[in-house]
Amino acid sequence: MRVSIDDTDIAPNQQVLYKGEPFTGTAVEYGRDGRVIAEADYRNGIHDGRSRDYYPDGQIEAEYWFKFGMGHGTSRLWYPNGQLKEEKEVDNGRVVSKRCWAEDGTPLDPDTGQPLDQGPAG
Repeated sequence: MRVSIDDTDIAPNQQVLYKGEPFTGTAVEYGRDGRVIAEADYRNGIHDGRSRDYYPDGQIEAEYWFKFGMGHGTSRLWYPNGQLKEEKEVDNGRVVSKRCWAEDGTPLDPDTGQPLDQGPAG
């Protein structure tokens, strides 16, 4: 089931509700112009599955995965030009690896943001 995020409520225990019941399905956030700006999957009111954010032109900006409310799996961020910006492997809310790239695709050190040493050419 897909519903507008505007049609959901948040319970005191932070569960997402639809028509007063814990929601299972995809909640979609729409911009003023009607385009999708974000969507997130829920199971029994808890973030579970994929969550995506979009740039104004519809290009994907971010994708995250959740398992029972915690980050779990591969999350990715993109630049507006479509180039991958960041990729994280998350295990039950704990980041286990992270890779980053510049907007031109150059690999970056995830801690410093500086270009990785590519070694001598040739």
